[in-house]
Amino acid sequence: MTEQRIRVLQLNLNHCESAQDLVLQTVRELKVDVAILSDPHRPLTPPNTWISDADNQAAIWVRSGVPVQRCSSGQSHFYTWAQIAGIYIFSIYAPPRLSHEEFIGLLNNIVDEARGKTPVLVAGDFNAWATEWGSRETKPRGRELLNSLATLDVLLLNTGSEPTFVGEQGESVIDLTFASVSLYNRVGSWRVSDVYTSSDHKAIVYEILLEENHGVGRAPAGNRRWSARTLDSDSFAEIVSEMEIRSGSAENMVDELMSTIVRACDASMSGGRDRRRREPVYWWNDDIAECRRDCIRARRYAQRARGRPDEVIRREEFADARRRLRNAIKASKRLCWRQLCDEADRDVWGKPYRTVMSRLKAPRTPPPTAPDLVRRAVSTLFPSVVPRLIGAPPVLEEYLIPEVGVEELRWAYRRVRIGAAPGPDGIPNTALKAAVEACFDSFRRVFTACLREGCFPAHWKRQRLVLMLKPGKPAAEPSSYRPLCMLDTVDFADHPNNFWIKLLRVFIITKFKKRKKRRNDRKEKVRIISECSTRVLINLSNEFIRRIGQNNSDEMFNIRSRLDSHTNENNVLYFIRIKVFGPLIVTASSISCVILAFLFSQD
Repeated sequence: MTEQRIRVLQLNLNHCESAQDLVLQTVRELKVDVAILSDPHRPLTPPNTWISDADNQAAIWVRSGVPVQRCSSGQSHFYTWAQIAGIYIFSIYAPPRLSHEEFIGLLNNIVDEARGKTPVLVAGDFNAWATEWGSRETKPRGRELLNSLATLDVLLLNTGSEPTFVGEQGESVIDLTFASVSLYNRVGSWRVSDVYTSSDHKAIVYEILLEENHGVGRAPAGNRRWSARTLDSDSFAEIVSEMEIRSGSAENMVDELMSTIVRACDASMSGGRDRRRREPVYWWNDDIAECRRDCIRARRYAQRARGRPDEVIRREEFADARRRLRNAIKASKRLCWRQLCDEADRDVWGKPYRTVMSRLKAPRTPPPTAPDLVRRAVSTLFPSVVPRLIGAPPVLEEYLIPEVGVEELRWAYRRVRIGAAPGPDGIPNTALKAAVEACFDSFRRVFTACLREGCFPAHWKRQRLVLMLKPGKPAAEPSSYRPLCMLDTVDFADHPNNFWIKLLRVFIITKFKKRKKRRNDRKEKVRIISECSTRVLINLSNEFIRRIGQNNSDEMFNIRSRLDSHTNENNVLYFIRIKVFGPLIVTASSISCVILAFLFSQD
């Protein structure tokens, strides 16, 4: 399995608005997961997570999608903390205005808060000097800092003599990073970056290797998907209409059907967009990028001119470049705001509505991807249960289920939503409906074979397991997750039914109703049978196929569980009691065997 890391950026924003604007673009360009910020200009809004102290002097920015397990109450001063991927991260800002006694008090508060939390990462702007991190001499603040943090058993990560602060007063190393002994060897690529920050401080960037049980939940790579917007209906219909399904078992016929649809999707649609790509901030444009390059160039000339006759001129050029960058950012923001207001007048439910809702929504916590944690969570949520054996109903006579009719198929597939999101197979509902329209006879043959054999094919049973973290629960505990089992497409009803389950469900219910009507049963009994059969088909199942592995990221689990009192066993017994004929009972109970798939991250 590929090792997972989180990338961390550490920076003092110097309470500068343009510096905070630029850091939002920098974290996207450098693919940063966590930013440890000192002296920010203002708190940031969702969808990303913002954790700060009471005075907004120290903050931790967490990318949307990275779970925060625990965090500070926000009542402390000059420091805050958060537990991310099992690591306690402390963000600290000790401003120069603090007296020596206040600085010692701050250190004592940090040590008291960090004691017992391990592994711990302590980072920020301490405004302290010591020879241990490259200063020319050790001053009282540096000495107190070393003595206080020694009780936490942490080691200094700063390497080299590259200054982290470059101002008119000179250069110094005051932005520091400390890590627990157990975490020290997992921190790599620590460096002072040359990226332009619009602050007197330079950015520090490093990566932390995560333990196996503390993945950050990146989306699995390599899932097959197609973009429904690029569907070429003519080429898709041409390939599907040429489909010839040979007679055989229902399983083989379904495999041929699905392989043809996949081949048609490959030929008629382009691949879906990789949503993991991080877009720039909304106000970013080519002019601002050019202004930033001018700032980097002017800063380099100003640094080289120090002590030379042209030093004043170079500093003025650098100040002018910074001014142009600030003005360009403000102008772009004003333009974007005017455009958003104009669009709100034309379409209030479009981009303006989505923008507002993105600020109101809480950050989304992704599901875990660490194999050990997933296995423990699944075994806890789906304990092994010995099923009760159910004998087959007595066969009193031969029954032949009529073929699936054209109108039955047409009525069923029309009720499936076009815009519903695809599931593990990635096939859009638009393509599925187009396939049914192009070759009714092939689909009728396949569905009829399934009903007559009492078989629900394994290809259509695959579910994607998603483990959702319950609010306020520790991410490392298996019982903290709520399981969701999603099929290939989202049904139009209130249940996440597969497209194929919906079709077969309609057929089975129809056959039940026709059978009972021929026996002159009451309408109430027909209604009960319909609801009960629906419950069988939408049940999340109590049996999952034996664990298998299709590729490096695809894990299957073999689990038996009774999810609620309405198990498939009870439903099948009910059907036997009311004397529903055998083939339909077998078909209904066949859906209880579902393949549960969980894709682990390949990042």
